[in-house]
Amino acid sequence: MGEPSEYSRKLVIGTASWGQQYGLFNGSAANTFEARNILSLALNSGITSLDTAPSYGKSEEIIGECGIPNLRVFTKLESSWLDKSLESVYEDIRSSLGRLGVSCLTGLTFHSAGSFFRDSRRALSLVSGAIHEGLVSEWGVSVYKTEEVEMLLEITNPNYIQAPVSIVDRRFIGDDISKKMLENSVKLQARSVFLQGLILNGVGRLPDHFSRFRGLFGTYERIAESAGLSMLSLALMPILSQKSVQSVVVGIHDFSQLEELIDVMSFVGTGVDLESIPHCSDEDLVDPRRWPDFR
Repeated sequence: MGEPSEYSRKLVIGTASWGQQYGLFNGSAANTFEARNILSLALNSGITSLDTAPSYGKSEEIIGECGIPNLRVFTKLESSWLDKSLESVYEDIRSSLGRLGVSCLTGLTFHSAGSFFRDSRRALSLVSGAIHEGLVSEWGVSVYKTEEVEMLLEITNPNYIQAPVSIVDRRFIGDDISKKMLENSVKLQARSVFLQGLILNGVGRLPDHFSRFRGLFGTYERIAESAGLSMLSLALMPILSQKSVQSVVVGIHDFSQLEELIDVMSFVGTGVDLESIPHCSDEDLVDPRRWPDFR
């Protein structure tokens, strides 16, 4: 599968649970002490990238309080930018930089494709100005559907697309969409690789809402057991090793999680071929916006 350092460079630590609870199965939020330990281990392992957002509770403040240098930070632009002047948006970005303790964002991501499309001309002016001001190096758009990528590419070529990719959901690594993105030099940043924990937590903990997908998740468990792999390895490595995927956001909320992740990435072997693993594109499963509130 390649050298561990190759995977470390592709990994982006998701911080949605830093300072707040996030996901179906994360019971606690990481504090500054936990986050500092996570980041120290990450940097020692060659992982230098983080994904955050002003809306992720105290995530940005916690990252800044850690005082860890040389971080590559991606943050989100909420839809509220539409109601502000560009200078006001730039001030918001500067505030994020101050909280994060970095001089420039590696990436600025529109939190939804919808907010970009509502005024795409102004959105492009915004990112052009932010890059010119030295606030941002690259920009991208978070999407849920492949149609949104196709619409984007008709207007512009963002540096990257952030999209859900997992062993369950492979819409964004299909040949057609991957080819279009490659032809337009648009990178793919995968998120939801564990489908908010559904893949890792097994059939026994699957909420009733997903009962009709129990057979699929049971198959994943059998494949992992047959291959002698953990569910973490089965879920992560086939996606991390995809050439069409340039980076993978994985939410980390405690030190032991990252330790386990690094152990999985250090394994050198054939693993399981993605093509041999069943998948599903049913939006009731792959689109969390269609899920009920499980809290």
